[in-house]
Amino acid sequence: VTPSAVMSVLLRNVLAIRRFTQNIEARVYAEITKTFTCEDVKLFSELSSDTNPLHLDKAFASNTKFQKPIIHGTLLLGLLSGAVYKAVGSGGVLVSLTCKFRAPAFPGELIKASASLVDERRILKTFDLQCTAVKRGELMISGTAVVKTTRL
Repeated sequence: VTPSAVMSVLLRNVLAIRRFTQNIEARVYAEITKTFTCEDVKLFSELSSDTNPLHLDKAFASNTKFQKPIIHGTLLLGLLSGAVYKAVGSGGVLVSLTCKFRAPAFPGELIKASASLVDERRILKTFDLQCTAVKRGELMISGTAVVKTTRL
């Protein structure tokens, strides 16, 4: 065995490990960014039947601690669900979700939803969830999602 043959095998192995690692990293973290408009909030309100004036009525919301309409927390959970799907890919079914609403989100601001794999046991994957107002740098929702990976 020549030194160049050994080096060639080592280089191929290093490149294979690097590709494998990059593939894992691509699947254990995912994020989505979106800016919701007042029209998005109105449409979600109609679809969900949550017509709380805190989300829809500027005059009402101006008399609250938020001073202006806020986005439905459940609409933001949908964005987090999208981040989980992006991390898992097809074949994942959400089996549990826990979260804490920490701060409001307002129409017109850029929001980042992220899902990070923190545990994997057979077909169950646990993700840390975060939803952040990008410009304010404020964490709005934190939580955990458990996904069962199956063949659909």
